[in-house]
This record gives sequence, C-alpha cells and structure tokens, in this order.
Amino acid sequence: MIFFQPLFLFFHLFRSYEYDFLIWISHHHNIILNKFFFAGTVLGSEHFYMLLIPFLFALFDRKQASYISTFILFSLLLNSIIKTIFLVPRPDHSIVDVLYFAKGYSFPSGHAQGSLTLWGIIAYHLKNDVKKIILCVFMVLWISLSRIYLCVHFPVDIIGGWFFGFIIVSFYIFAVNRTKKMPRLILLCIFIILMVCLPQPKIIKIGAVLCGIHLGMMIMPNKLDIPADRKNLIFKLFIVLLGSGLFFISFSVVVIFPWLKYAAVGMWLSFMYPYAVTKVTPLPFGIHH
Repeated sequence: MIFFQPLFLFFHLFRSYEYDFLIWISHHHNIILNKFFFAGTVLGSEHFYMLLIPFLFALFDRKQASYISTFILFSLLLNSIIKTIFLVPRPDHSIVDVLYFAKGYSFPSGHAQGSLTLWGIIAYHLKNDVKKIILCVFMVLWISLSRIYLCVHFPVDIIGGWFFGFIIVSFYIFAVNRTKKMPRLILLCIFIILMVCLPQPKIIKIGAVLCGIHLGMMIMPNKLDIPADRKNLIFKLFIVLLGSGLFFISFSVVVIFPWLKYAAVGMWLSFMYPYAVTKVTPLPFGIHH
C-alpha cells in the first residue's frame, strides 16, 4: 500500500475543493439537466453492458464479438478490484445533494472507465470516420460527467476511470493487431481464480459470463459459416436475445450455484447461439421470397 500513499495524500488534500465543486454543481440542478444526465448514467450502468453483449454477438462474428466482450467486461471486473484496493468512499449525502443512489466505493469511476473502454474500442474500429468518432467522444463525456452532476463521484474518480479505461483500450488495440490467438484457457483460469479469491457479487457475475464465453469458444474454436439467408440482423437479434433470456431464467432456479445462469448465458452466446443460427429457419422474418 506504500505505492498508493501519494494518491491517498492527494485525496486528502484536494477533497475539500472537490466538495466545493460538487456543492456548486448541486446548486445548478434542474429538471431538464437531471433527466439528461440520468439518461447518461443509465447508458453507463452495468446492466446496460450486460444487455449490450448479446447485441455484439449478433452484430459481429463470434471471434470479434468475444474479443470486444472480453475487454468490456474485463474493464468492469478490473474496476471492481481497484475499488476494493483503494476503498474510497463516495460523496457524503449530508454535504452535497446526491440525486442518484450508488452502491460501492468511489475511485475509480466505473462509468468513466467503462464508457471509455466501450466507445474507445468503437472509435478505433471507425478509423477515419470523424463524425462518428466525435459521437463516441460525446458519449464518453456524457456518461462520465453525469456521475459528477448527480454527485455520486468526485472529479478525480472520473479522471482515474479514464486513465484505466485508456490503458484497457490501448491493450485491446495491441491485442487485436499483434495476437493471432487469444489465450482462452489462461483467461478462463484467471477469471475462475478471481471469482474464488474475490467472491463479490459483481465480480462473480461478470467473471461467470466471461468464463462461459471463453469455454464456448474453446469447445467450438472454428468459425461457423452462416448461410446468407440467416444473416438478417433482426433474425439474429431475435435468436440471441430469446436464447439469452431462456438460459438466464432457466438457470436462475439453481440457487446453489447462482453464478451458473451467467456462465450459461456466456456459453450460449459464444457456442450455442452461432450454431442455432445455422439451424433455425428464418421464415418468420420474411427473408425467403
């Protein structure tokens, strides 16, 4: 912990100034801004990312979807671990007008880190499309700054979230350009170890999804050729969301192993869903003429 002493000193010295800033922000709360920034904070929530993962597998091929999903979910996982290291409390409700109830610790901001990870990866794949990259930057700022406006994070939390998010996006760019094959067995072992050593609900949930995704990729490592008549996006979204919901509900009854429903969804996305798309007829979606 000696390594983190300078940062703890920073928290102590500048916390009063950050409280002054949050108090100033709270004086400018109004109905329109409340709704605007609340919408931003919803788009950066853990639930949003968990709902986003099935869409990634419908939009991209399973290898690319597993890559993007791994880095997005790992960003959330890493954020939880870092928060347990620093144990920085959130802004005090008795000092500032907090508009949104947030659980857990404050540093670094999961919304800032997650948004930079997701929209940073999207911006990387957009390459030279300046307008869409600007939109990605706007999304990062909207989601991140919503946490300050709602007074659930200090400014330094946002900066810390951006810092760790930038590191993850940089590593993603390095991995997709330099790594031919993802070390799935090693990652699987790492996620299991984290779930066992840090049995927090959020870590277990995210770790289980990641385990399911990589286990499914290991069971069926080869690329599936999806027939042209089954590449309709609406058809694929229907199958991926229907299967994810059914697996989640079905395995929810297994109370002894609550993580199993998340692992089942992960395996459905990377293994069973791509196979199902090649077998299920797309007739209800009007693809055949």
